[in-house]
Amino acid sequence: MRYKNVWARAYIVAVSSAAIVFLVPALFFYGSDVISFLKAPFQPRPRNIIMISVDTLRADHLGAYGYSQDTSPNLDRFAENAFVFEQAISQAKFTFSSHASLLTSQYPLSTGVVNLESQLPQSKTTLPEVLQQNGYATAAFVGAGEMSFSFGLAQGFETYVDQRGTSLSTTIPLAEEWLNEHKDKKFFLYVQGFDVHPPYEEKANKQFQNVFDLDYAGVLSDHARFSFGLIPKLAPDAKVLLPGGIAYRSPYAAGNASASKIPILGNIRKIDGKPFLILENETIPLTQRDLDHIAAHYDDGVLAADKLIEGFLEKLKRLGLYDNSVIIVFSGHGEELGDAMARSVQNTDLYTRGALGEELVHVPLLIQYPGLAPSRVSPQVQLIDLFPTILDFLNIPLADSVREGIWGQSFFPLMLGTANAPVNAHTFGGGNREIFVRSTEWKLVTNDRVSFNLYDLRNDPAESVNVAEQYPEVASVLQNELSEWYNRLTSNGS
Repeated sequence: MRYKNVWARAYIVAVSSAAIVFLVPALFFYGSDVISFLKAPFQPRPRNIIMISVDTLRADHLGAYGYSQDTSPNLDRFAENAFVFEQAISQAKFTFSSHASLLTSQYPLSTGVVNLESQLPQSKTTLPEVLQQNGYATAAFVGAGEMSFSFGLAQGFETYVDQRGTSLSTTIPLAEEWLNEHKDKKFFLYVQGFDVHPPYEEKANKQFQNVFDLDYAGVLSDHARFSFGLIPKLAPDAKVLLPGGIAYRSPYAAGNASASKIPILGNIRKIDGKPFLILENETIPLTQRDLDHIAAHYDDGVLAADKLIEGFLEKLKRLGLYDNSVIIVFSGHGEELGDAMARSVQNTDLYTRGALGEELVHVPLLIQYPGLAPSRVSPQVQLIDLFPTILDFLNIPLADSVREGIWGQSFFPLMLGTANAPVNAHTFGGGNREIFVRSTEWKLVTNDRVSFNLYDLRNDPAESVNVAEQYPEVASVLQNELSEWYNRLTSNGS
């Protein structure tokens, strides 16, 4: 090409020289990363964020995480085109606390949400607040009672619909109606359902009841008497008071299918190494077969949620939103399914989420990012990392005032395959009493910060044996990490 204007020629030379000055040292220091960047086709930033939360969903009950039962055919297909985070760690074992941490990128000890008498302070900055300030429409359609508006989790959501104790079959249609009106705007949408939560036998779609254990005929098959529920039966007019003075009618009150049944999960205990169902005037010995039957009902709920999510993803495709949105499927915590039977602790409840076991804090996290090749991510990430990561997805900078208050770090560089991407050598969690620190290989748990249990996650994923005495050096290192973390949190106050 010939240039008639000498100034144009001078401009081209200057720009080319500047490019060389930049690229030569960049190639020297960063080599393959720069070459990959230059080769990669341009990918626009995604327009929207869609989060789908399946309350109480365990990672190890999905095919994408190696489960043998066919509980999640649709999520497994989704995972084939997504980032599968193999070690995603929740900061709490119950819904309210884990979501308060996720939405603020703060640990429970910082949010103050350590029990159901807590409330998220209005002074905390939440992810939807930041997104709303940056021009995003924000909406949440939630099904868990612990996501009630009264707990303070609605901060930053322009639309917050609280359908306590309901399935994705209720919250997804509401979300779809909202999408019909907001599909042309950039938005942050959060959808949550209670499908996997106790009582396990109650499914919105009867098609998914008794799918995985039809031939069971044991003591728990008396479905007219027993419910696979957790909360004790209440009188028809009984209500539970939530923060803010809002009365919430128990799902086990009159009018519910389980109102006349005994919710057994809160009454199953390990005594002298064996499981028993403890009733008012009766003690019933159980077998592993009985516990497996309870898990099968849990799996029914996973399958039901999986089918509902399939329909929602198809709706996103019809609306033209599937390919320009980051879609995140996760759970705030897992579920105890008799796992304490494998542990050394005696005389303990088997289904009441009493300990911070892997079955509760190791959660599924699947993220589909348009234009990025899927992969499995092995380093640890925390749910509190989602706040800065989502802002990174959208290229929204963190204000200094917000940055000072968050504890998570973006794992977007991990997804991009960036060399020397920051990783969490240790993850943390817990609240009022029990707290933990976890590496990819070890986990240290304490109830009183005086005595500590150490578990070898590689060789003992069930956390059945405390090996603190066998590995005192490992225990000492993790105790120091945990103490430093705890002291920073409690002295910082943010």
